Amino acid sequence: MRPIPSGKIVYGDCKGEFGRMNMATGQEQNFWINPQQRYGKNPKEMMYRFVRQAPIEIDAHNPGIVYHGSQYVHKSIDGGLHWTKFSPDVTANGPESQVTSGEPITRDMTGEEVYAALYAMRSSRLEPGVFWTGSNDGPVWVTRDNGRTWKNVTPPELPPGGRVHTIEDSPHRRGSAYVSVYRMYLNDFKPYLYMTNDYGAHWTLLTDGANGIPATQPMHIVREDPEQEGLLYAGTLEGAYVSFDQGKHWQTLQQNLPATPVTDLKVHHGDLLASTMGRSFWVMDDIAPLRQLAASVTKPARSRTTDSPNQAGAIDITRAGARADRGAFATVRDLDALESAQPTAAKPPIGQDARPAQGSRAALGSSLAIKPFDGSNVFLFTPAPAYRVHYSPSGGRPDVPEYPPAGARIDYYLAASSGDV
Repeated sequence: MRPIPSGKIVYGDCKGEFGRMNMATGQEQNFWINPQQRYGKNPKEMMYRFVRQAPIEIDAHNPGIVYHGSQYVHKSIDGGLHWTKFSPDVTANGPESQVTSGEPITRDMTGEEVYAALYAMRSSRLEPGVFWTGSNDGPVWVTRDNGRTWKNVTPPELPPGGRVHTIEDSPHRRGSAYVSVYRMYLNDFKPYLYMTNDYGAHWTLLTDGANGIPATQPMHIVREDPEQEGLLYAGTLEGAYVSFDQGKHWQTLQQNLPATPVTDLKVHHGDLLASTMGRSFWVMDDIAPLRQLAASVTKPARSRTTDSPNQAGAIDITRAGARADRGAFATVRDLDALESAQPTAAKPPIGQDARPAQGSRAALGSSLAIKPFDGSNVFLFTPAPAYRVHYSPSGGRPDVPEYPPAGARIDYYLAASSGDV
């Protein structure tokens, strides 16, 4: 379903039956681009091949134009009453896929499984006339002249036959886009996420299996933050990930999200929304700290990350001895006020733990280091205001901070004053 910007009209689809609903009046209309009997038919006999939830896209620059995908992109300027072809066949359309699914044991009589059909479409938010497509059998196409000419820009290293699950145009750079491809049904569990900065002429793989997203987690979705360039969110078969450096490195964004397929992500009013398969909808409230951290990566000057009011008293949990994610970070509050004070303690060497005295506040000028399992330094804050790491086998809040043994549960509390910790 796709709402127009006013929110009054919502478009939906099921296997080529296009519908629109006026949310203000409750009136609904349904149309066919071409009425056809699809149950039990070979795809090669169908005029148009639609997947069950065929993609719908509203023109980013003219909400009166809506697009619908079969093996072609169809275009309507009157809300679905009339349609014209906007593209050629932009699928691979191999002859081996144009047969009824399910044979030889049980023939599929429902018409649900149609291969060589569009699965993803995107109207460029920065350039009128630029439009991207991706099909469930692999190809990626783009037009830069409002459909007059099209070019196959499929990443050359991408194995054939995968489902192009998402195309995300960059909201910051013309010619840039991200493509996620899902090949689990071909017994390939690798995550395929590519980026281009030149309309698909060249592609860079952002998921090599060693930069944060495991090589065994198929990729569903990718989104770039609409306000902070280079801040990427990704959803895989097992959870959510974030990158602060345009996909060079990734780290988990799981928090308390169950281990579940993340099927879509959307940034909405400063929050990150996630849809999952089987575990409902989830919201990460106020992603301002993520944006600030990404800004510190793209701008190498000294970073300063601050909490919004919604982050006050934030709590997280990890385990001692666990391997830290690359790019792990802590949120520093009231840093301006702290910097105006005079340090009262010498700075420890980089990489050395700063442990405040029992029951006291961490001295200004000391450092808080977040380190991975091998002991090398990942991230360093100087000073480290009022932050204490506590450990308790029962998960409670002990009165005395101490170093926990490997594997123990750690609750860390982010607070502005020592009285809160």
